[in-house]
Amino acid sequence: MKRRDALARDINLEDITSSNNNAEVLRRLRDNDRRWGLKDTLFIEEAYDENDDGDDMVFMISEGDDLGWLGYFIGRNQSLDALAIHFLPQERERVDAFIKGVNCNRSLREFSLVYPMDAGLHNLCSFFRDNNNLRSIHLCRSQIGRECAHELALALSQRQAQSLMQLNFISNNLDDEGFAEIVQALWTQPQLDRLLCTSNNIGSISCEALGALMRERMTNLTSLHLRGNGIDDACLQALVPGLCNNNNLEVMSISDPITAVGLRSLSPFLQSDRCILGDLNIILRLGYEEAVALVDALKGNKSLSTLHLLRNVTDTGCWSEFSKLLCDTSSINNTYLSNHNLTHIGAPNVMDDTPTHVTDLLEMNAAAQSSIMRNRDREIAIQSLTRCKIFMSHPDLDMEP
Repeated sequence: MKRRDALARDINLEDITSSNNNAEVLRRLRDNDRRWGLKDTLFIEEAYDENDDGDDMVFMISEGDDLGWLGYFIGRNQSLDALAIHFLPQERERVDAFIKGVNCNRSLREFSLVYPMDAGLHNLCSFFRDNNNLRSIHLCRSQIGRECAHELALALSQRQAQSLMQLNFISNNLDDEGFAEIVQALWTQPQLDRLLCTSNNIGSISCEALGALMRERMTNLTSLHLRGNGIDDACLQALVPGLCNNNNLEVMSISDPITAVGLRSLSPFLQSDRCILGDLNIILRLGYEEAVALVDALKGNKSLSTLHLLRNVTDTGCWSEFSKLLCDTSSINNTYLSNHNLTHIGAPNVMDDTPTHVTDLLEMNAAAQSSIMRNRDREIAIQSLTRCKIFMSHPDLDMEP
């Protein structure tokens, strides 16, 4: 590093890069140019041909690029806000030289690695530990074995600053014990706002650790995504006490192999007066038993507006249960106590597969919620909605004194 320090100002950048654009990127890094465009982000991509020159926010890696110098200038830079790595070459020596330089950076607030990096990730641990500005870590497709998970957990546990707000793990082959160790490290990061661990191999050990963390220490989470991990009913049950202690959670995602038992276990959380969950994503084939359990868990909930069902609803009786949730016609009192806040049930963005008798009720709820958003008194808006549902469901109601 000292050798590069001595050469950095005078080195010919065209000699260590494969294109004029890459040379310009290095110049801007070296000179701490603050005009990086979108969120002051540098993207690192693969050059697919010799004419692929990228733009002034993208470094296009080719054979002629010295990645040691790229890493060095990133490490020394003090103005770059975010780094998004979407490609690294196969040559281990080039990658190690690049990572060694990046490791020295202390200005980055967001770090994203979206590439199947099988080795060398542990070399970034001092960057994760010592960068006091770091707010977001996003690791996708990079392999995190047990040893790497241990070193990453150690780095997180030793962070002095509580700046980290978002931690994402996607398709890392991260196992149950490895993620549990990372969760244990997060006891030193109670300010964390978003935790995502999807398409990995976590299970009961991780969920028990995460449940305890949310129950005792981390109460600021607004987003929790755990889909694609094989989390079962027992795992979900282990999370519930922690969920109940969190009055900030707004978005949550879960998936197979959860059954009706697991969905029903969410009742204490969803029915709590402290629950503000607005968006629940459920990825499983929803049968009648699961629908009944979910509807039971949602009775009395006053926060959820969006229920995303990302697999087929396998039983037409499911929709009858959802209709009953939105407008229970069995009695006037039950109609009054029905759900008046849900505005979407079905696939994300569209409800093409949602029956009309359900969408009509959802649209009634949406109109009331829209009225509330226009600064109308919430109590008046809900009273108006419940009257409409009562008159619609009980046409023979005698209103005479």
